[in-house]
Amino acid sequence: MNKTAASRSYAKMIYGPSQKKTLHNLLKRELVLNFGFENKLKIADVLIESMLDIINTYGRETEQMKAHQILWPAVDKDDFPGYGKSMDKTKHKLIVLTLWTDAELNKIVNGLSPKALLKDRIARFCQEAYAQDTLLSMVDIALILNISPSYAVKLRIQWEKEHDQILKTRGSYHDLGMTLTHKRQIIKDHLKGLMPSEIARKHKHEPSSVDRYIGDFERTLPFFQENQSDAKIAFYTRMSEHLVREYRKLYQEFYLSDSSD
Repeated sequence: MNKTAASRSYAKMIYGPSQKKTLHNLLKRELVLNFGFENKLKIADVLIESMLDIINTYGRETEQMKAHQILWPAVDKDDFPGYGKSMDKTKHKLIVLTLWTDAELNKIVNGLSPKALLKDRIARFCQEAYAQDTLLSMVDIALILNISPSYAVKLRIQWEKEHDQILKTRGSYHDLGMTLTHKRQIIKDHLKGLMPSEIARKHKHEPSSVDRYIGDFERTLPFFQENQSDAKIAFYTRMSEHLVREYRKLYQEFYLSDSSD
């Protein structure tokens, strides 16, 4: 594969899922999951296009929007990823994000560089999305701010370290990130005998998230003990293979290592 083709393939892998966050796919998911259209996909597409024509006639009331705000498709925080679950099968909805607040604009007017506000704006976007029961990925952030996903991740990590807080993103909340440092510490404390409420306070995490981390980890243990494959575990637990691999690392670290401290 030449350099151009490799670059195109990488871009498709990173940005392609964002193309699937459409109202059409959201409606199609509803018809397939709840109205028996799993074997009538072409009929579903025709029906959805007809519905969208009606929706587009009326559109969203712009009176609900304020200056410097945008609409953005974000993933529902309660629709967790699973084995073989792509973006077009994931529930999402349009939310309102504030590109610039009055306070931020005032700082710029008074001489502060817009670049200096990027970290705080990323944090605010994530918080606004979570307040609307949705989650943003770092690809979402990158597209909104016209920066690279890797730079968005770097800025997010800087903000989290400065504020000693994990932002609610799709990576952290749905366990899709490349690292699970916070989860490793949570499970380590669980194995040491700490109560979930104590762990939640210690790591400034929601109790429901702590319970889910612990519960999911415990569900994978019998499979690891039987040395089942990641793909098989993902299928039976409905977790992503990435998450299963991360849990396996934790299992190997805490159960197979001589030192579990």
